[in-house]
Amino acid sequence: DGTIQGLFEILGVPYVGADVAASANCMDKERTKTLAAGAGIAVAPWVTLTALEQLSSRRPAIEALSTPWFVKPARAGSSVGVHKVASWDGLAAAVEDAFKFDTKVLVEQCLSGRELECAVLGLHRTPEASLPGEIIVSPEAGFYSYDAKYLSKDAARTEAPARLTTEQTHAVQTLATNAYQVLEVDGMARVDVFLTTEGVYLNEINTIPGFTPISMYPQMWEASGLAYDQLITRLLELAFERFPS
Repeated sequence: DGTIQGLFEILGVPYVGADVAASANCMDKERTKTLAAGAGIAVAPWVTLTALEQLSSRRPAIEALSTPWFVKPARAGSSVGVHKVASWDGLAAAVEDAFKFDTKVLVEQCLSGRELECAVLGLHRTPEASLPGEIIVSPEAGFYSYDAKYLSKDAARTEAPARLTTEQTHAVQTLATNAYQVLEVDGMARVDVFLTTEGVYLNEINTIPGFTPISMYPQMWEASGLAYDQLITRLLELAFERFPS
């Protein structure tokens, strides 16, 4: 969220990845969506809550969003505290749980489509996008929850590269690099998007994606012709390019 990056800045230590401001803005899903939407990048409609008591006053705005809704802490990861809610009756419990993980909670309209990811590499002035990958969630899992990510081996699978047309690939890559530039990310990011019948929508930007050899970020670059060791080298080169000794 920028705190460790700030420490490195104070100490004068080169580091891989986004700087203080970009890290903080990408960690905060409301800030990400606000900045992206302001730049003309499509995002799912949402309502922000800073207290459980706001539910009643924000009810008209929330009910204006199509159901189901996703309830999520604004500044958490790995789908911790995230719930998919079909009706108003289940909303209060989901919001209350999300507030256990943050002081700000988003109620977001669910987008029906494919869940895709794109790896972006480079300085924000000149980003490069990989071939996109896809998260395929089983109908039983419902969505890419914490359990689906880490606890159930059959709940979801990944595919890199995703099976897309040339036009779809270009649309995903264009949105990913645009979002990367708008949030002024340097080094690396995994940009998560939804591909719907209406177009491509930004979900979120992960500035420190998983980095084991089987994680999606290196997998997508591998599928794009950049091997794992070459990717590591390029990221280190970018860090020293930004922080020359």
